Amino acid sequence: MRFIPLAALAVLTATVAPAQEAWIIPFAAATRPDLAGFNAAFAAESIPQSAATHGGWGMELRWRMGGFLAGPMFLRTWDEAANDSFQLRTDETGIFFNLGPSLQVLRSLTIVPMVGIGGLNHSFAVRQKTGAQEFGELFDQPPWPGSSITMSPGMKLTGLAALELNLSLSTGSGRYGLELRGGYMYSPFALQWHLSNGAEVMNAPEMHAGGPFASVGIVLMPEPEVSSISP
Repeated sequence: MRFIPLAALAVLTATVAPAQEAWIIPFAAATRPDLAGFNAAFAAESIPQSAATHGGWGMELRWRMGGFLAGPMFLRTWDEAANDSFQLRTDETGIFFNLGPSLQVLRSLTIVPMVGIGGLNHSFAVRQKTGAQEFGELFDQPPWPGSSITMSPGMKLTGLAALELNLSLSTGSGRYGLELRGGYMYSPFALQWHLSNGAEVMNAPEMHAGGPFASVGIVLMPEPEVSSISP
């Protein structure tokens, strides 16, 4: 997944609301994708199973519009597993646009119930493990030793609902704190899996994009510098 869509949204943000208060929130994330069907199929083929919870990171560009907070969010989580014969990597990548009212409960506590719309993509990469190989033997005939199979349904339209707690303190140089968020992502669309070469994967296990997610972010809001020029 490239950062071009996020960069485009960032440019749009700067264009639409250049005078609005804006900041960036980097965060650590965890997701629990719907993997029961695939894990059962992997186990039947002696392939290691993906963990129930995946860890990763994300970045959100946030700006204030009256009593609302809005902005684009990039999210990526993954898991790696291995046994004596295979390695499995599972990836989940999403891009969303979130919007929610900012409810000031205490001076240092803000609650933001939010909804979002965007895209979510899952992918699996299975690689055969091998021992040491002579260089000349690597290209004798396909499938080459250690070759991998990567399959993905592509980015699917996905909805998001979450509750965010913003714990921050004001200082002379700005506002700093933590952003705690938990919610759920869901896409009602069926997933059509394809290999990296475009070939369709038939009779793949049932799965829906999405699942519960949580994140812990860092709020960094320096005070803007104001300068004046006297004649």
